[in-house]
Amino acid sequence: MEWNEILKAKELADELRLVDVADFGIGIVAHVRRNGRRKLRSLLSLKGAMKDVPAIVVGAGPSLRDNGSLLEKFQNKALLIAAGTALEAMETRPSLAVAVDRHVPLRRTKYFDVPLCLQGRVHPESLRGVTGELLYLSDSHFPVEPWLMEQEALFDTGWTVGNGAVAIAAFLGCNPIVLIGMDFCYRDGRKYAHKEGEKIPLVEARNREGNVVSTQRDWLLAAQWMEEFAAKHPEISFLNATTSGLPIFSPVALDSLQWPQRSIPTPWADAPRISLREEKLAEWRHSLEQGERLVKELLLDPLWQIWKPLFERQTEIPFDEEVQKSLFFEQVIAEHLMDVREAFYPDGSLRTVEMYRDDVRDGETILFWPNGQRKRRLSFVQGKRHGLDEMWNEAGVLVDRGMYEEGSPVGVHQRFRDEGTLIEEIEYLENGQWNFRYGENV
Repeated sequence: MEWNEILKAKELADELRLVDVADFGIGIVAHVRRNGRRKLRSLLSLKGAMKDVPAIVVGAGPSLRDNGSLLEKFQNKALLIAAGTALEAMETRPSLAVAVDRHVPLRRTKYFDVPLCLQGRVHPESLRGVTGELLYLSDSHFPVEPWLMEQEALFDTGWTVGNGAVAIAAFLGCNPIVLIGMDFCYRDGRKYAHKEGEKIPLVEARNREGNVVSTQRDWLLAAQWMEEFAAKHPEISFLNATTSGLPIFSPVALDSLQWPQRSIPTPWADAPRISLREEKLAEWRHSLEQGERLVKELLLDPLWQIWKPLFERQTEIPFDEEVQKSLFFEQVIAEHLMDVREAFYPDGSLRTVEMYRDDVRDGETILFWPNGQRKRRLSFVQGKRHGLDEMWNEAGVLVDRGMYEEGSPVGVHQRFRDEGTLIEEIEYLENGQWNFRYGENV
């Protein structure tokens, strides 16, 4: 790789890391607090547990429609690992599923009993309805998480869930490791084999046939990570049965793999139980309050290394690193000292998330319906409603919206029917009066 390409890759990696911790890692810690209370087992205890068992890592790329039906004949020949949304795209039941996304939950409509590998950062709704074992692996990107979970051996899951699934297969001792549905690019405008996918900015790259294709920036880093990971593990044979896509590993036709029938091990229930202890959370909060070295090593210094380039670019006056770092540390600690309080439905799903400062509601409050849909979102400043207050029905349709300032309603408040059509408006005036408009007058 030439120097300009190395520099571009580093800049892209820095940018994606910044996006990941734009909230200073508060969301990750919140997810760890919730996920850590589930009945987890330590995947890290299963190193080499599936030595020399073939693994097929399945992605949800559009090419999965080409040869995904062939997976059925490998159910008793290989460990089938569903990477993220491949769990929904697969017609064949996988042996294992992997989730790492903290922003978008992995929704299941089938295969609820398939064991799930996860990091503490993963969106808690990804665990909804799962009856199989929950296998925890530590996070290499955010060192607070493995410290809280007392699983301090870091586990590099790369840039995407596909990277993570490959790393898990290698950790378990699988060999060879074969990819399928790992396009890392769009085909005919489609991101996935089973659905369209969200619209995001794309860049151009060349597939293994040399044709220009559209891809995502994180996919470019993920493809590079795959090659670097394979180079670090020459003892493992890495193959790619994806019928199209970016050039990764040596290509192979899936139906050409002649593996014997075997009993695929299921060691998941043998892994020891782990959980997030309340004593660990108390120790972390005490360290935040006292500004101890632990917080600096696990939170402040790692965040500063990610945020520093942004401050350097945006500071118009000469950059004083010590001053900027001191102010940054103060802000991060203040944000993390916000008291996040959660309540749950009887089935363990999240009911409310409230933020407090000095035992007074301060910050965002979010309520959820039992089906996981957001019910209400509002904000408080020193105990008074302040900002936008929104409500949704169980189908996720907005039904009420209005602004508040220091506890009083302001501006135009709107109420909608369950199908989303506007019912009425109330306009709050400065003199304490209001205008009401209903039906055809709205």
